[in-house]
Amino acid sequence: ANFAFAQYGPDYNANVCPDGEQVGYCENLIFAAICAASCNATCVGNNEPAALAYLDLTGGDLGGSCDTISQSGLCTDPIVGIICPAACLAVAQQAGTQRRLEPGALTVGDKLRQRL
Repeated sequence: ANFAFAQYGPDYNANVCPDGEQVGYCENLIFAAICAASCNATCVGNNEPAALAYLDLTGGDLGGSCDTISQSGLCTDPIVGIICPAACLAVAQQAGTQRRLEPGALTVGDKLRQRL
């Protein structure tokens, strides 16, 4: 979750999920997907509603499904990997690679904060 908010080093919050749950952030589909345990949300399989919310947040126009998002190469973004785990795993398996998160992958911190 800290990655989504671009919180590193001194800004890192080990309790970002429980803290967010306390102030109502779990109503946001993306936050709930990232912090599934704190938000009592499901974390099994692709989360299509969160994928659509992610595309809305980032201005993407990929049809709003995990399959189209994963085919676009966005699985290096840790948020996409959490929201669309099955689709991202399938892409990695087809390519014969392991899913790797890139240090410079997209973060949506400011936009996500504004929506919470």
